Amino acid sequence: MQYRDMPPWLSGIYQALFALLPWSVDVDFGAWNMTVPAEPLLAAAGIGLGVALVREKPRLSLPALAWVSACWIGWQAVAAFYSSMPAVSWKYWIVEAGQWWVFFIGIMLWPGIWERLIGVFTWSMAGVPVYVVAHHAAYGFRTDQAALAPVPFFPDHTVFGAVLVLLGLIWVGASRSMRLYSVTLPPELPLCMFLFALVQVPSRGAWLSLSLAAWVGLLWYSRFSRRWALAGAVIVLAGIFFYRENILQRLAADVSTQERLNRHSCAVRMASDRPWTGFGPGTFAFQYLSYQQPGEMTRLSIRQPDSGQ
Repeated sequence: MQYRDMPPWLSGIYQALFALLPWSVDVDFGAWNMTVPAEPLLAAAGIGLGVALVREKPRLSLPALAWVSACWIGWQAVAAFYSSMPAVSWKYWIVEAGQWWVFFIGIMLWPGIWERLIGVFTWSMAGVPVYVVAHHAAYGFRTDQAALAPVPFFPDHTVFGAVLVLLGLIWVGASRSMRLYSVTLPPELPLCMFLFALVQVPSRGAWLSLSLAAWVGLLWYSRFSRRWALAGAVIVLAGIFFYRENILQRLAADVSTQERLNRHSCAVRMASDRPWTGFGPGTFAFQYLSYQQPGEMTRLSIRQPDSGQ
């Protein structure tokens, strides 16, 4: 069952949440960590959604995807019971379940709010590149500081790059300018800012995703001949095949790639030890350390979870 209009008071909470998501920071409260103000607003939206449903008393008819996602949330709760770090796992599960409840169930029931929410989030997110450039400029645009430019709002530059690409593609795919409080702004503005920020923060995954999406979009939205597209794909694959040794040598010399392989190997060994429930939701960053093998570790490898060395 879907509703046409979300209650105004609940809509206000949702819009505040989406507006402040890009500007939230992690704050330590003793042994606990909280993302402020995102997580308090997420809790408010979750409670508000429950109140709205109790007042309406609807008969919900959920699609198959909702039941599949609910089963995943339920299995994470089961895994949390067997966690090696219960406090970490249950905190992780509460946030994960809250996000599913607020972002999936709430927007599924009121799909009409999505356009406004994505507009609020995009225009708020468009201000982050300004901070990123200013932060990077404070370090003289040093290459070794590029990955830290989005801190503290995005502790991981790869997540920052992924959000930029995702929003850019949504913005390009929009059939018209999204409206924010009855004011229509040119869609090219945030798109240009997102691309500029991608240049400032190096993320190979983001650029690869953007390139692949651009190629697919060219085929989907234009009259570009599929025969030429197939020929281009064959040429690219042939280039990868003939230059595979050079590519592999470059990857072998890349510390970031080697560190990813190190952590993937740890994940495989961890899954072998505890294949069903794992070590608990949210515990990988702590538990994989003891599964590292000296021959696979790099200068980026973390050895002490407390000191970060």
